[in-house]
Amino acid sequence: MRTVFYLEDKFNDENIMFTKAFQPHSIVYLSTIRGLHAGYYEDFADYIINDFPTVNIEVKYIEEVTIPVMTEIFKSYPMLDGVHLASSNSLLSIIATKASELAGVRSFYTDLSRDSILEFDGSKCNVVKSDIEGIEVSDYIDIAGGDILRKTTIFNEDPLIRLLTDFIAENQSRWKRIKRILGRPDVFNHHEENKGEIEAVLSNLDKSEYLQFKWLKTFMKSIGYVKTKKSKDGNLILKFKSPEHKQFLFITGSWLETFTYKTIQLVDDVTDIETGVSFSWDSGGDVVKNEVDVLVSYHSRLFCFSCKDSSNYDVNTLNELSVYAQRIGGANVKKVLVVTDAPRKDTVIERAREMGVYVLLYEGNPMGFRRQIERLFLDIDIMI
Repeated sequence: MRTVFYLEDKFNDENIMFTKAFQPHSIVYLSTIRGLHAGYYEDFADYIINDFPTVNIEVKYIEEVTIPVMTEIFKSYPMLDGVHLASSNSLLSIIATKASELAGVRSFYTDLSRDSILEFDGSKCNVVKSDIEGIEVSDYIDIAGGDILRKTTIFNEDPLIRLLTDFIAENQSRWKRIKRILGRPDVFNHHEENKGEIEAVLSNLDKSEYLQFKWLKTFMKSIGYVKTKKSKDGNLILKFKSPEHKQFLFITGSWLETFTYKTIQLVDDVTDIETGVSFSWDSGGDVVKNEVDVLVSYHSRLFCFSCKDSSNYDVNTLNELSVYAQRIGGANVKKVLVVTDAPRKDTVIERAREMGVYVLLYEGNPMGFRRQIERLFLDIDIMI
C-alpha cells in the first residue's frame, strides 16, 4: 500500500495490527484539534518511527468533522489507497466511512476478535487478510508511552524454577506452613557479602517446623536447586544455584507468578506473555515506575494479572491493579487477581466485581486452576 489514513484512537491497537499486516509506505493520522479524543498522535508516532522505520507518518488535523470536509481531505491525496476506520472517536469513524465512499477510496476495519482485516466495498464486506499478527505486550507499553525496564519471563523458563513451582503448587497445605518459617528472621540470616547463600539457625525451629523445612530442603537438593554445608557455629548454610534462585524462594508470591505463567502457556491462541514487567513513563515531568506480575495478549486484548500468595489483599490492591492496567491498556484491558486464600474481608470480592476485576482462587488443584484460566479467556471470546 502507498498511503493510508488512520483515525485517531486512544490506544491504537487496531492501527498497530493494520500496520503489521500491510506496512504502508505512508500513514496520515487524522486527528481532531480539541476534545476528548485529541492528543493520541505523539505516542503512536513514536512507536511507528521506532518499530517501523521504513513507514512514513504524519498528522493531519481536522477542525470541522463533517462529511464534505473529510471527503475533500481524502480527495486531496492522489496516492491514497485506503482509510482505516478503527477509532475510539465514533463520530469520526462514522463520518470517515461515508466520506471514503464519496471520495471513491477503499475503507478497512481490523476485527480484533477474529484476527482479520475487512474491506468495505459498497454493500459488500470482504475479509482481505486473516490470521494477522497479534499485538505483543511490549506494543501495548510502547503505545502507552512507557518503557520496559525489566522482565522475568526468561527466568520462568528455567527448569529448576519450573520444578520448584510445580512442587509448591501441588503441596499447598505444607507450603502455607513452610512460607511462615521462611519469613522468620531469627531462623534465616541473609548474607550480604554472598547473595546466593543463606544461613539457617535450625535450633530455633521446633520439631514440627524442622521436619517441614527438611522436607523442602530434601527436594531442593534432589533437583540441584541448592547445596548445603555446616557453618562454624553448627548452623546450616544453603548455597543456591544463583542469587535469583534464592530470591525466588524467599520473595512472597514468586512461585504463583510463575505458576500462572505456566498455566497460561497451555491456553491456545495466546499471542504473548510477559512476567515481572517493570516499566516507566513520564508523568508531568516525573518518571513513574511500576510493576505488573503477568501481562498477557490474547486475541489482541490485554490482560493484567496480579498474584497474591496470601489473604492479605484489599481494596487498595484492587485499586493498584486497576490504575496500572488502565495506564497500559485503557478501558478494554482485563484485570485479574490470582490469590491462594480468601480475603480477610468479604467485601473485597464484591468490590472486585464492581471494579471489573476477575478474582481467581488457587486451592491446590492445578487442573482446576487451568480450567479457571480457560474459562476466563472463553468468557472474553463470548463478550467480543
